[in-house]
Amino acid sequence: MSTIKGEEAAMSHLSVKEVVISCGVANSHLGELKLLYMFMPAADNEFLFVVTAQSYKFSPNTGKNIARFRFRIGKADQSGTTYGIWYTSPASLEQDAQWHDHLVGLSWPTTDKGIIEVEFMYDPVGGGVIKPCVSTRLFER
Repeated sequence: MSTIKGEEAAMSHLSVKEVVISCGVANSHLGELKLLYMFMPAADNEFLFVVTAQSYKFSPNTGKNIARFRFRIGKADQSGTTYGIWYTSPASLEQDAQWHDHLVGLSWPTTDKGIIEVEFMYDPVGGGVIKPCVSTRLFER
């Protein structure tokens, strides 16, 4: 019985937070990724850093659908920074300055902090090449 109460107490402290990570390039292109994240208790003073991508937006409205994003998560603690594998979206995302659902979740064990790195790739207006834009954010539990 005390184990169940302990688990209920631990679960009551879970806090799901929302964040929008964005990155702009070429003074005209902006990628945004809306995410939910939380630190879920695991074993031996470890936590799972759980991140769910909810939706994306590419601006400006170019009428094209060749953009994509990718993201990875990891841990940052006294032993250094370690990342998991990249999730890469299809290269057919809308560039219309509107939010679009795109659900995907990742998790990674940590003892202290979580880190999210997002890379946005655009199909520029008028052709040419725009280098990918990368944004990295650190989160404390």
